[in-house]
Amino acid sequence: MINKSKAISRKLISIIVAAMIVMAVAIAAVIAISGYANLESITRQNIDRSVNVIAERIVSLSARSHSIINSINQLSEIQNLLSIEAVLGPHYHEVGNESALIDAADQIYKLQAQLELAGQLRPIMEAREAFSLALYHTDSFNSQTAKEPAFALRLTSEALEVAQYTKKNRTSLIASTILKGNSDTNLFDVSSIYELGLSDFLASMSAENLLAVPEAPGANARGKIDRLIIVNNKPIIQTAAFLSISVPHPDDWVMTKTNAYIVVIEQQVDESLISKFKELVNADIALLVEGELLTSTLGVEAFSYDKKLKVAVTNEEFFVATKKVAFSAGMDDLREMEVLVLSPTSLVAALNLKLFIQIFMVILCGTFLVCYLFYIAITRIINTPLSALMEGVEHLAQGELVHKINIEGDDEMGRLAQAFNQMSADVHEKRHQLAISHAELERLLEAQKKELESTQTQLIEAEKMSSLGELVAGVSHEISTPIGICITAESFFNGETRIIQAKFNDGSMSRQDFTDYMAIALENSSILSASLSRTAVLVKNFKQIAVDQCIEDVRPIIVYRYIEDLLSTLKPRMKALKHKVIISGDEDLEITSFPGAIAQIITNLIMNSIIHGFDGIDEGCISIEIAKHEHGVKLIYKDDGKGMSTQAQEKIFDPFFTTKKGKGGTGLGMNIVHKLITGTLHGYIECTSQPDQGIKFEIFIEGLKL
Repeated sequence: MINKSKAISRKLISIIVAAMIVMAVAIAAVIAISGYANLESITRQNIDRSVNVIAERIVSLSARSHSIINSINQLSEIQNLLSIEAVLGPHYHEVGNESALIDAADQIYKLQAQLELAGQLRPIMEAREAFSLALYHTDSFNSQTAKEPAFALRLTSEALEVAQYTKKNRTSLIASTILKGNSDTNLFDVSSIYELGLSDFLASMSAENLLAVPEAPGANARGKIDRLIIVNNKPIIQTAAFLSISVPHPDDWVMTKTNAYIVVIEQQVDESLISKFKELVNADIALLVEGELLTSTLGVEAFSYDKKLKVAVTNEEFFVATKKVAFSAGMDDLREMEVLVLSPTSLVAALNLKLFIQIFMVILCGTFLVCYLFYIAITRIINTPLSALMEGVEHLAQGELVHKINIEGDDEMGRLAQAFNQMSADVHEKRHQLAISHAELERLLEAQKKELESTQTQLIEAEKMSSLGELVAGVSHEISTPIGICITAESFFNGETRIIQAKFNDGSMSRQDFTDYMAIALENSSILSASLSRTAVLVKNFKQIAVDQCIEDVRPIIVYRYIEDLLSTLKPRMKALKHKVIISGDEDLEITSFPGAIAQIITNLIMNSIIHGFDGIDEGCISIEIAKHEHGVKLIYKDDGKGMSTQAQEKIFDPFFTTKKGKGGTGLGMNIVHKLITGTLHGYIECTSQPDQGIKFEIFIEGLKL
């Protein structure tokens, strides 16, 4: 054992000496040969990352504009104001009525809508730091003779530019500029409209005439266009898109979704923005378009740039990283902006010298320290305590945890021996505690298992309530249509009644007037009756389905009619899709069961087909076949979707299994179906499917007795 300890000592000393020699030689070689190259490489990597960051920030400017457009499309208040402003615009007129005069009151109402619209849009622009936002009327209802877009308004951080028209054409333009602090949307009331004219209101807001208005850039009906334009030698990211809003058609007053506006949002890349970029990456920045320097943080108007060496020269030399960002220049052409991030080469040279001096001093100090430690090590007697330690390790390896090493002294070896003895005792104690902890862990795992089962039950109930919530939202949306028709019909009939009453009171009512009024009354009565009947059917179906899902009650149902009623409540969620649901089989089959559970099963199966089976399929077909089977009913559910693999079929009823993990799927839908069928309804369910051949579920539901 002593010979072994001596061999270890010799090896240890040899390794220390060899390692110090190799380390000293390696560090000296690295510093002498590649110090500057490594620092240059690090610098270039940093500016490469920085140029990517700056390019992403510039590209994100167009994403901000897209966000503004999305906010406009989502906010109902802005949509309503746009609809009002469009109706009062120059391109909104009946066929053949292109040069009709626009009433003075309508001009004032248009101005009020513009001011309110500016008030809604300004916070959105400021949140996205947009430079300007402009709207242009389009001639969307006259596709055969569509005219050029007409300027509506332009909003900046300082002012609002608005356009008024005296006729239904773009040549009758009256443009004005209103400063931000002077616009007031509370100027108008019924009396002021008839007492004051448009010019009076503009004068009250200190509006100035606008001699020229910007022309509308081209837009694409398929999406947004991001352009790079140069204005006063400043790059501007311009985003143009159509705004689709609901406007009453000028010929029949039917609300029509149409591209009524072109919206143009500009994001300016100016000195303040690139100064922020400089603070972000701690390097100078320059922007070039077609080789011409537009702006930079260098304070120079030009510099030489070697693209091959990636070096730029002004009054000093810089390392350069570049990245090109492409935008549209017109409808089809592209224009690239070249982003340059520059770092002075002198900074790398100074850092290299400083680093060399520091490392040299560390190596020098380390060498003296190692020599001293080496001297201490060889003067001490380490073989005996090392042998005792090795003997103790061998005993420990053989399982003798109570073996004690006797080394006297308070030096490193003595403390190591004490630590070893303490470790042996601790291991012995820990082994005993481990046995106790193992038993406790098994008890905790059993408790956790019960808690997880309870949590799963709560999640299933939450899934059922979520489905009911979606049902409420869908039916509410569906009911809003006939209710809206009733309100419109009542309002129209009220107006006609007031007109005929006025004629009756002044004695000018003719027989023809009364005949027309009666025809209108009968027509409105028919509309109200049909709409209210539709509403009653929806409410009745929803009420029954909702009660069934909330209250687990047993009652007799006619299966075919119950599924039909259920599908009517699902119609709002399927209205925008082209999928079909076909019911066939025994239309009079009646069973006594839990209708709420049946509704939950059919709903989950249909939504599972739409979300998973018809993913990427525009027109799918679902069939539900109803047949009597022994003492219950047999349902055969099929769809012609994507189907699934054998591995997926084996897990389809497992809790939390989903093919949409991370995309909103909970994995509880089919688990709920299985639990309801096999538990609540005392039946069974079987699944067969192959990839690209749809899926088939055979379901048996046992009839119960009241």
